[in-house]
Amino acid sequence: MKIHNVHERSLASDPEAVAALFEDMEQLWPTPEFPAPKPEGDVLRMGAMLWQPVERVGAVRAWNLVGPKHLSGAHWFELDEGPNGGATLRHIVDGEAVGDFESVWRDRIEPVHNAYIEAVLDRAEEALA
Repeated sequence: MKIHNVHERSLASDPEAVAALFEDMEQLWPTPEFPAPKPEGDVLRMGAMLWQPVERVGAVRAWNLVGPKHLSGAHWFELDEGPNGGATLRHIVDGEAVGDFESVWRDRIEPVHNAYIEAVLDRAEEALA
């Protein structure tokens, strides 16, 4: 099953101010509702998910999903210049779930992911207010 999941928020701040939020991701993690990923060697762990930070053209932060083995892909935050000097902050997941992980993604991971990303976007908006 292909996965393409997009969340975006229009912000009144300029793209440079929004990008600066990603220099310290700690301020954006919506804790205590959603625990922050934990460093584990050169990857971050969030539950069964392992994320490897990568550089991605046009992204302010990006990760490849390197585990579990039946779920692959990447996710990243990107910025576009918005109307009236603002910015559009977007989070994208592109990947694939195979076998039993199709239902795991759809029924367990995606709903939590959606709530988590909306909370991250809320925190970004609050930080810029």
